[in-house]
Amino acid sequence: MIIVDRNRAFYVFGLLAACLIPFAFANFPRWDIQAAHVPLVILIEAFIYILFTMFASPQAGWSGAAIVSVCLICLRLALNVVGAGVWATDTSQNFGGAMIALHASNPIGIFLQIIACLALAPYLLGPRFPGLLSADAASVVNRPWGGEHPRTPTRSSAPVGGYMQVYSYDELTEAFKKIVGLEGFMLYTSEGLNLWSHFEIAVDEEALALASNDAIKDADRFTNRIRCGVSQRSFYQTMNHSVFNMSLTDEVRMLLYFTPEIPVAEVVNKIDLMKRTALELLQLRDGKDNSPYMGAN
Repeated sequence: MIIVDRNRAFYVFGLLAACLIPFAFANFPRWDIQAAHVPLVILIEAFIYILFTMFASPQAGWSGAAIVSVCLICLRLALNVVGAGVWATDTSQNFGGAMIALHASNPIGIFLQIIACLALAPYLLGPRFPGLLSADAASVVNRPWGGEHPRTPTRSSAPVGGYMQVYSYDELTEAFKKIVGLEGFMLYTSEGLNLWSHFEIAVDEEALALASNDAIKDADRFTNRIRCGVSQRSFYQTMNHSVFNMSLTDEVRMLLYFTPEIPVAEVVNKIDLMKRTALELLQLRDGKDNSPYMGAN
């Protein structure tokens, strides 16, 4: 992905430019591409997207880069389907020939269109897939429109400043469900009571809350005994899950289940985002009713 500043016309002109780029090179020398060669062009395109994403946003990890690649392949394909339809309507060119000419025949047009898609990617995908962007990149993407004063965050303004703005536990669940590789989460109290949870897998949530709370106490006793300070979070990895357990406040703790295929370094970046998001919600609720206790989902 490529991070650039935006203005009010960014999306309209960005998509229009990405759609029109192949037409600018329609009369340039082309590759002799047949329909059977198009998958090879798409494979090379996917490699470029993954390479740029890993360079610009390494915290996205390979799974995040794969998501960016698939989405941008679909975006470029959709733009060229529209362009080929217009071309075939206004000329004697058939749709199939127009599609191949725009999508896979001219290397300069292909490369510039890929760059345009990469420039649009942070704005199109960042809010929908939290964790793809670093905090610095997110601050650029979520910067107010040029010439405007910062606005109060709305329910859709996420992520902002390294966290996702949510206003309820239901919204927290919907935001966390977008985290790639997350199997479930639980907010629980320092007494071992399930405060709020959502899991895609079968678990005994009440027993899990009690066991997780005991694990926090055990970790604190261990770090105190070896004089390493207070435990920040605990990590457990099995054949089936990667589990993170941590304290958010004196009263509330959080448990996270990830699939074991997600690299630990990638998960850690996502946990920082999730922890900040949950803390912001708890502070918001504490300001409203002085109590985070809302019952389990």
